[in-house]
Amino acid sequence: VDDARLVVINALSAQQNGAAIFARTRCTSAKRSNGQWHITLEAQLTKESQEITATALVNAAGPWVSSFINSQIEQKPPYGLRMIKGRHIVVPR
Repeated sequence: VDDARLVVINALSAQQNGAAIFARTRCTSAKRSNGQWHITLEAQLTKESQEITATALVNAAGPWVSSFINSQIEQKPPYGLRMIKGRHIVVPR
């Protein structure tokens, strides 16, 4: 599998289904309030920041998933996290 191509295909599919895609953008903060995520993003090339809101936030940080939760969301993970091979996304139906 060409993992880079798989990422692009997944991003395009998500976009076709209503997701906003922010390439080369870093999430610097994410807080949940009243059922919405309030997210601060920083463009890596220009260093410009923008704030968005979302009903869902997908943490696809790979090996840095715990670090992201601790530093950007500023919470403890709600359950134990362990590194495994493979990709698994579980969402409510």
